[in-house]
Amino acid sequence: MTKNKVIVIKKYPNRRLYNTETSKYITLDDLSALVKQNIEFKVIDIKTNDDLTRITLAQIILDHEVKGYEMLPIDVLKHIIRLYDHPLNQTFSTYLMNSVTQFNQHMDQFKGMFGNMAIPFASPDWQKNMDEFNAQNKKFFEDMIKGFGNKQ
Repeated sequence: MTKNKVIVIKKYPNRRLYNTETSKYITLDDLSALVKQNIEFKVIDIKTNDDLTRITLAQIILDHEVKGYEMLPIDVLKHIIRLYDHPLNQTFSTYLMNSVTQFNQHMDQFKGMFGNMAIPFASPDWQKNMDEFNAQNKKFFEDMIKGFGNKQ
């Protein structure tokens, strides 16, 4: 399978998912594995042809939360809910995506430094790097807000 190919996943009314690439029914756990392998897919409603990818990814997150992973703190979830009707919701979305991208870049740097060893998250260097990461995020958000102020 080529890297740029997007697998089509068909979602049936009975909530079953069908992988058109493998011609097999799959589960949310299987989709989660595809995400972790960085394999692109698109979930399509078989009746309406609507794109259900975003909803299905949210279901995977909910499924992980129910299983006890609890990655998203309650206050963050509440903040996200509050932002749905807020005029800056797209700004937050952009900020969140840039933050995740920066976080992944930092993780790649750590992997380069430490190879396959466990990353020492509790070390003083880790805290320093997280502080720098947070400062970069804060500056990015402040610059973005200033940019909005200049356009008005």
